[in-house]
Amino acid sequence: MIRIAVPQGPSAAWTAQADRLVNASPIDFLILDYLSDHSFADLEMRRIHHPGEGYIPDVIPFLEEVSQDLTRRRIRLLTNAGGANPTALKNKILQTLPHSAVSYSQACSIPKEMAQRMIDGQQLLNTYTGNEFPADPQNIIATSIEKSAQSAVKSFNDGTRIVIDGPCTSSTMVLAVVMNAYAFDPENWNALAAGIIAGHLARPDSCCIQYESKPSWRSPLILEVDADGCFTLTKDAGTEGKITTHTVRQQLLHQMGDPSLFSSPDVIADLTTLTVREDGENRVRITGVTGQPSPEKIRMVIYYRSGNAEISEWPTLIEQKLVRSEMEIEF
Repeated sequence: MIRIAVPQGPSAAWTAQADRLVNASPIDFLILDYLSDHSFADLEMRRIHHPGEGYIPDVIPFLEEVSQDLTRRRIRLLTNAGGANPTALKNKILQTLPHSAVSYSQACSIPKEMAQRMIDGQQLLNTYTGNEFPADPQNIIATSIEKSAQSAVKSFNDGTRIVIDGPCTSSTMVLAVVMNAYAFDPENWNALAAGIIAGHLARPDSCCIQYESKPSWRSPLILEVDADGCFTLTKDAGTEGKITTHTVRQQLLHQMGDPSLFSSPDVIADLTTLTVREDGENRVRITGVTGQPSPEKIRMVIYYRSGNAEISEWPTLIEQKLVRSEMEIEF
């Protein structure tokens, strides 16, 4: 079994709580999810105007607080704080903590000229509303593709404790560390689907922990994942709030379309087959998740100068080509 901790609540509070996040209970992996779609657009604008920026700077003081503990306790950390510029963040961390074992995964940003050619004249539909929106290629600021877990898995090479990633979700990051720990066959769809669902439940805005009043300390959600992909959701003992089958079911359906087709770049998960049961106080066990092969299309976010962002879909092959490229993608 491996234990994965995912901090909850506003990321601005994580540095002040860093020591407790790392030392409160035994964990093998720590995942820091800083990004939303719109925050990535802001970071891309920063990178365009200031080429050495475009990442989440808050992660640096966090790592200063816990780097020795990460090494001492042999905890591996994965974060999407690289935003639009994982390379720059890696270099900044190595300046601040020169003896850290840091790797990074490329940001899956499509060069602006390529994005303009791709969507010019295309019929584009918003993934969530189904409404058509104008391509307007000349007013694109940036375009990002939802990343698969494969690139982060490759970055966890021997000795690497900290992996910096770009725009990816909690679900993808949880799946990446599970795949790294257990060397799952990339076509073990049921195990991959369970990893995606585990990450969906543990995202920073999760409602899996129910509080009666504002908590003095928000425990990270902890995932205990077995080699077959089945997992238990829990939290630090003695902390405020409750985890129940009811709160977990609420989070399972959060932002959910068709529950039999919960799509990610790596796998399509089917929630209709899973079982949710209590496994002790503040412990909920998830089994029976099934999966299907990865989708033909993945999410693409297009950012415009107006400040709007549209979410559409594009062939999965685009992401695969960008991840496999070893050169920096420049605008």
